[in-house]
Amino acid sequence: YERAGEIRTGSFAQQEPSEAELERRRTWK
Repeated sequence: YERAGEIRTGSFAQQEPSEAELERRRTWK
């Protein structure tokens, strides 16, 4: 179960970068 949760989060972020994620990257840079 733990593996599925971790993979789900990573896949979701890499598969579909939401606007919020793009903004976060901008702030980080």
